[in-house]
Amino acid sequence: MGPKTLRKDTEVFLLGHYESQIVGIKLPSNKQVLSVLFYNLREIKLSNAKSISLAIRETLVFWEKARIPTRGQDKCEQKLKSLHNEWRELQKSKTKKSEVARKKEEKFVNELENLFDISHANAMEMITIEQDKLFLTNQRQPGRVGCFGSVDMQAKRLEDKHVKKMEAVNQRKRKAQEDVSSICKYIFIMFLFLFYTNFLLSLS
Repeated sequence: MGPKTLRKDTEVFLLGHYESQIVGIKLPSNKQVLSVLFYNLREIKLSNAKSISLAIRETLVFWEKARIPTRGQDKCEQKLKSLHNEWRELQKSKTKKSEVARKKEEKFVNELENLFDISHANAMEMITIEQDKLFLTNQRQPGRVGCFGSVDMQAKRLEDKHVKKMEAVNQRKRKAQEDVSSICKYIFIMFLFLFYTNFLLSLS
């Protein structure tokens, strides 16, 4: 059994402590995705490329749950790579006490809880459920407003409404089929009656 990782060993400049996985009821934030990336790099000892790839795969699970179209895997990885490079540049200049360096760090920290936005460029046009569009709009706000629960409940209500509507349509179809069947039976009986009547008349 290897040595136990101390809490202080998991601390990352500007980010805080990294975590092994993304959790929560919102779409992942910049901080959450970076956190998993650092875990892959420092704990699992994966390469930079592999760490980024795994972090993005985990992130995509949340977007799929929210039914929101995303960019391709490679584009998402490029975005995370850029964010990581931004962090590295800030780390290199952390000993600088200039106002410019301080403001860059402050800006980076202020955006950590914001959405790691990997939505498709035409996501709003591709999404068909209005509540999903609203959810994405809210998640793009500072701090990611809203959560999966409200979206899932609304989606369930819409799905239930759709199911009821389809049941009503199918019921009308069955009724129409029954009516057609009844008419066909009536016509057949009338045909037999007329045939039998004509047959009797021909015998008289």
